[in-house]
Amino acid sequence: MPLIEKIEEVITENDTTFSSFVIQACEYALENIESDKKR
Repeated sequence: MPLIEKIEEVITENDTTFSSFVIQACEYALENIESDKKR
C-alpha cells in the first residue's frame, strides 16, 4: 500500500485532519531526533 493511502486510512480511522497528522508526525520526529542525539 502506498504511503499516502496508509496516511489517509489512519486519518479516517482517527477522525483527524491531514494538517493535524503532519503536526503530530513532526512533533514525534523532533522528539526522537532529540532522543537519538542524547545516546
